[in-house]
Amino acid sequence: MTLLAERVASPARPRVRLSGYAAGLAAIGAAGLAARLVLLGRQPISRDEAFTAVVARRSWGGMLDVVRHDSAPPLSYVLDHVATALSSSPSLLRLPSALAGAAAIPVAAALGRRLGGDAAGLGAAAVCAALPSLVIPSRDARMYALAATLVMTFALVLWRALERPDRGRLAGLAAVTAAALLTHYLDAVAVVATLAAAALVLRERGAWPRVLAGVAAGAVPLAAWLPLAHAQADHAGQPFWASGLGPAPTLGIITQLLAGPGVDKALPEHTLLVGAQTCSFVGASLAGFVVLIGLARPVRTGWRGGWYLTVAGLAGIGILCLLSLRSPIWDARYASVLWPPLVPLLGLGLAWLRPVAALPVAGMAAAALLAAFLQTRPDVGAVATALRGRVGPDDVVLAAPGTYLQLLAEADPTTASRTHVPAASVGWFWGGAAYPTGALMPVLPDWAQTVRVVAARDDAPVPPPAGHQLTGRSCSTLVCVEVYARPAR
Repeated sequence: MTLLAERVASPARPRVRLSGYAAGLAAIGAAGLAARLVLLGRQPISRDEAFTAVVARRSWGGMLDVVRHDSAPPLSYVLDHVATALSSSPSLLRLPSALAGAAAIPVAAALGRRLGGDAAGLGAAAVCAALPSLVIPSRDARMYALAATLVMTFALVLWRALERPDRGRLAGLAAVTAAALLTHYLDAVAVVATLAAAALVLRERGAWPRVLAGVAAGAVPLAAWLPLAHAQADHAGQPFWASGLGPAPTLGIITQLLAGPGVDKALPEHTLLVGAQTCSFVGASLAGFVVLIGLARPVRTGWRGGWYLTVAGLAGIGILCLLSLRSPIWDARYASVLWPPLVPLLGLGLAWLRPVAALPVAGMAAAALLAAFLQTRPDVGAVATALRGRVGPDDVVLAAPGTYLQLLAEADPTTASRTHVPAASVGWFWGGAAYPTGALMPVLPDWAQTVRVVAARDDAPVPPPAGHQLTGRSCSTLVCVEVYARPAR
């Protein structure tokens, strides 16, 4: 009886209920994570992902040796190496990027909330969850999703550290700085641009010595890495694949940031994909236009923070533009690393567009999901599967530089060992640091009886092997295989 009386007398514990903002953010975050995880392995491995796959499967020492001769810091490769230790499937290879991309959603929400309250926070989270230029890199085994998330996070932790530079916030600032600088070299440009924007707009004078000390501490790991990667400096003066400055490349960058990467006209779903991208472009542009009007009126809530993020994002892209005067790196994937501070501003625009804000988000989500569901890349994996067991000891597979690493990543060991690039040398940007010994075959050997030439639609054509006749041709999505045989004597 006493125990029963105590139970009756004790008050019931109140249930923990999420606020409307927290519940909305949780729902948007779950949807954004699902958009990045569902069908994660559906798209074929791209040529850049193939480099990651080949490198991440090597030993720790072998992986770092290749990376220091290529063009990026090592952090993303370390994460991919850990993931591929569990499985070599494309889904596991892409998992670090998917998680990093999803992690940007609460960061964007925190920045948006500082600009315009709960509505702007949820708007920024929705943009981050649905915008194709943020979703699609999150489904690729490359460093761009992680780099973009860290740039946005740096803008947030810098702002917080300037407000209250205690040990916890300074430690977080140093950690984010270190991770950003070890993910992509252009994150250093973003760090400089964001610091300049904070100094110009936020003007928290008393906190700057401690804040700069925190950023300097975060730069120490990169300083330790650079002497090991001195070979990367040799790439600076060499030819590159990216575009130089000009109206067309600039329009392409803007379009890709708001709508996603370009779509090959040979795809049967080209019209559908372009239509969805148009909806995304119009919706994101509308949100941005509303923000431009708002920033011109200082009475708007969050105008000071809005200018901070505006200057940070535009200054980063401006520096990229200046760097492109020396070396052509004016490219959408590089701009995507620098523009994330602008993303919360689109969320602020959505907050001002209520109650029609759902329409722009729906357009963004449609473009992102269609790009994930429909096959939009050369299906070199299907070619590798078709070649399994068909390449004999007297056969050779010739692949264009843009396709070689994809075959190497997805073919069986026998096919991979007989696959070569028909050239004496290739540009470093084709991933030559990951080529195994004997990858290049400038002259076809006399013993080669059957030669299979593999090339994607956008590859430079591979010349037909001399002394052989075309006997067959088969194609998969955006990639073809031509079979040549030596005539019988």
